[in-house]
Amino acid sequence: MISPLRVSLFLSLMCLSLPVLSAQDAASDSGGGYYTGDGTADSGASPSQPSTGPISAPTSSVGVVAGNYILKPMDVIQVDVFQEPELQVQTRLSADGTVSLPLIGDLNIGGMTVDDAQKLVTRSYKGDYLINPHVTILVLQYTERYIYVHGMVGRPGPVPIPPERELTLSEAINNAGGLTRLARRGNIKIRRVNPEGKTEVITVDFDDILESPEVSDIKLKDGDHVIVGERII
Repeated sequence: MISPLRVSLFLSLMCLSLPVLSAQDAASDSGGGYYTGDGTADSGASPSQPSTGPISAPTSSVGVVAGNYILKPMDVIQVDVFQEPELQVQTRLSADGTVSLPLIGDLNIGGMTVDDAQKLVTRSYKGDYLINPHVTILVLQYTERYIYVHGMVGRPGPVPIPPERELTLSEAINNAGGLTRLARRGNIKIRRVNPEGKTEVITVDFDDILESPEVSDIKLKDGDHVIVGERII
């Protein structure tokens, strides 16, 4: 006959084992987790740990520009000085290429490359204001530049100039849909207003550009008009 004391001990042990079995069952039902030994179940993934590696900043195409980009009036830029957040400024270049910066005042950076403008701003802050400033200039918005193609091409009209480089005549004609079969290839004219405000006309034989290694492609300027006449049949 089983003594009452043994029955009591057996029931006590069963009660103690129920929480452990319940936790193990819960972990199993949740998809193969494991029991941690302290009465809780883990889902199978390692506990979340704070990252100790560097955090990468989100990237964006805005403001990403080569250092040789030439700043132009009406460009929108952001000027940052490392560890000097109060000196950060977003501004638009004025018509004469001037910007106004904290502490420094007005600086003319129009016509400079981004690299040269950064060096100028660095020199302006260094000494009187900061010991060793690290300046970064981002171009947030480019001033759009266009040339205009007229006449015997597939798509007459404006052709944008890439922000970071020059556009050649052959690229402009290609972007305008190419020459038609009626184009006067040997007498393409480029009408340009020079810095003095006078109009110049350059005549080009397009076949020479394509076929002769001694003839360089023409680099176009903002506002140029390319005129492709109709050949006489």
